[in-house]
Amino acid sequence: MKKKLTLLLALVLSICFYGIGYTATITYEFTGLDSSNGTLSSPYVMEVDGMTVEITATVDSASGTLHQNTENGMGVSGENGNNRVGNGEALIFDFGSSLVTLFSTELTFHADFTEGSSFDLYADSTFVDSFTFESNSGLTIDFSSYDIQASVFEFLGTETSEDADSGFRIRELTVDYESSAVPVPGAIWLLGSGLIGLLGVKRRKLSCKKEN
Repeated sequence: MKKKLTLLLALVLSICFYGIGYTATITYEFTGLDSSNGTLSSPYVMEVDGMTVEITATVDSASGTLHQNTENGMGVSGENGNNRVGNGEALIFDFGSSLVTLFSTELTFHADFTEGSSFDLYADSTFVDSFTFESNSGLTIDFSSYDIQASVFEFLGTETSEDADSGFRIRELTVDYESSAVPVPGAIWLLGSGLIGLLGVKRRKLSCKKEN
């Protein structure tokens, strides 16, 4: 009887703990998505640790073509002809109905371009901030201080240089996802309390028998 009560209590407690939410940090890597450099189907769907994101490209707000580089990441096959994110081109990351917090992104640039690049960040169509940077290698931008929580993030290129090497690619995107707690019926908690009480009574009876 004691063994059965213990097993039942363990089952109830596992159900209760299942109702507690959790936070996970998920990183999407956009290198090596295909065996060679080239265009990707749009939207391009990725799933990491059960979290799905749909990636699309736009050029001057119209539908664009995604382009991937096996080493440098995701870009846009657009008017600038270099397959990076340039002026008026955007990469959009859609997490559907899930709310995630944007943590960081890693960008890459052409080694010969030293003028600097820039983009505007939007979260659920709301402008967040403009980012300007000077780099001709890799750069990681930390967004944690912004505490940006949304379902859709847009990186809109604003670099106006006509240099053939201008623009940037997104190599990685990291988000924090906090799952919603699954509601646990109140009866489960009552059942768990009752089982704990029964186990206590059982132990007291056994203790009394040993003393007698």
